[in-house]
Amino acid sequence: MNAASRDSGSVPADASQRPALATTAGSLSAGDPAAEVELEVFLDYMCPFCGRFERANGDEIARLVRAGTVRLELYPLSFLNGVSAGSEYSTRAANAVATVADRAPDQFLAFHQALFEQQPDEGTER
Repeated sequence: MNAASRDSGSVPADASQRPALATTAGSLSAGDPAAEVELEVFLDYMCPFCGRFERANGDEIARLVRAGTVRLELYPLSFLNGVSAGSEYSTRAANAVATVADRAPDQFLAFHQALFEQQPDEGTER
C-alpha cells in the first residue's frame, strides 16, 4: 500500500489484502469450491435471529461443508453496531472472523460457531 492510499483511508482491492478465505465478492468461503451447492449467509454476530439460525442449522451446515456437499459463503455484516452500547461489537466480531479466516483457516468454522455460542445480547457492551 502506498502512502497516498494509506492517507486517504482507501483499502487496496488486490488479493494480497484480502483474508485467505475471502472471495472477490466479499464473502468468507468454507468448503470445496467445486461443491454443487453454494449456501450464502449474510449475518451480524450480534443479531439474535442470526444466532437462532446458527443454533438451528450450524451443526448440519458444518457437517455438509466437511462432507464436501456444500460450499458456505459467509458475509459478516455490522448492522447492529448501534445497539452494542458503543463497543462496535458487530464490526469487531466481523474483523475477528476475517482474521481467523486469514491466519487459521482450518479454525474458521469453529470460530464462527463459537462467536454465536458466546453471542451477546443487543444493548450490551461486549
